[in-house]
Amino acid sequence: MNHGFWESSLKWIAENAPAIWSGLAAIGVSSLMNIKDGKPKKYTVTSSLVCGIIAMSLSGMMTYFGLPGDASSLVGGVVGFLGADKLRDIANAIVNRRINGTDTQEGKNDNQQ
Repeated sequence: MNHGFWESSLKWIAENAPAIWSGLAAIGVSSLMNIKDGKPKKYTVTSSLVCGIIAMSLSGMMTYFGLPGDASSLVGGVVGFLGADKLRDIANAIVNRRINGTDTQEGKNDNQQ
């Protein structure tokens, strides 16, 4: 039995626990919000996974923004609460503002169920 694999895996999990927790918090909150809103299962699963990935990405940048790594669960909760569609709308607005110098609503997501 190779104990090095398990030791390395547990060490990686311990080192990345805040990011993992952030992703799980985002997945959980997003799933519950979508279930509450009566969204289809496929939408709930995909949206929740997108929120989890975004939250894990943002939690890696916590120190860059001057926030402690322990606040990652807050980031995960906020990302999950906003949801993938709202995050996409925010990202589109930021990109449009940078490119055009204005905030346009052309990229507004109309396929929310």
